[in-house]
Amino acid sequence: LSMPIPAGARVEVHGLSAKPEHNGKLGRAVSYDHNRERVGVHLDSGDRLLLRVANLRLAQDELPAHKEKAVFAQMFSKPGALSSEADGSAAEPTAPPPPAPPRDGSGSWDDLDEQQVMLSLSEEEARAVVGGDAGATLSSSTPSLEAALSSAVRRNELTAFANAPRYDRLVLSCKRTDTLGDATYTVEAGLDAFDGLGWWTTTDRTHADLASDGFVRIGAEALVAEYGGVMRFLELCRRLGPPRYTMKTALDPEAKPHVIAVVERLCAASALRCLLSCEAAAAHAS
Repeated sequence: LSMPIPAGARVEVHGLSAKPEHNGKLGRAVSYDHNRERVGVHLDSGDRLLLRVANLRLAQDELPAHKEKAVFAQMFSKPGALSSEADGSAAEPTAPPPPAPPRDGSGSWDDLDEQQVMLSLSEEEARAVVGGDAGATLSSSTPSLEAALSSAVRRNELTAFANAPRYDRLVLSCKRTDTLGDATYTVEAGLDAFDGLGWWTTTDRTHADLASDGFVRIGAEALVAEYGGVMRFLELCRRLGPPRYTMKTALDPEAKPHVIAVVERLCAASALRCLLSCEAAAAHAS
């Protein structure tokens, strides 16, 4: 689903009865919550609101298309910071999570591993994997996704969330402080076992949103035990690179390459850098 108002569009608030003081204010649409059918708006006044589409209209000074990249960079740097959700839920927890519930065997990722990718490879890709050429731009010392993610979770650099007991959805979140302030980056794993494709999608869900959707926080041990096969699947996709492995954004499923490049650059500057493909890691290496 796409946003009913384009991400980055300048909007004017109108028709609010509960908070009439915001009527007439201008701001920017930064996200869309499909479940609640609300648009996230960052007002010029500094307020952040979740509003119905009916309470927004395009402003006369709507941003031109050539500023899309800068708008998206600013939007992605502050996901989940809307006023109605400013409850501290995005803060990175430090206490260990409770034991993860056991897998119930009903998940679509059960028994998944890198062999599913191998079955979908072309002859050229298979030769690259067998010959060790896949992921040649990654150094031999580059840790696998399984090693990198479990280590980051253990060090509290990343927080992992699972839809236990099915374990066929995986969300990662990290917090980073930069010149724009504190930013929380959240991504969800995705894959197509039949075609051998893997990807990560940026979202603007807070930890409270994830909890309300039934996700539970898991530790490094549970991450490896329940998602080891998935991470090996994604690792092989990562080494093969696009189009088998990509970054996406939920705010714009058909985002143009320069927008995805912004996402990759922000990931490269955070604990999510290990998720980048070989090409993207090389392009954004500092």
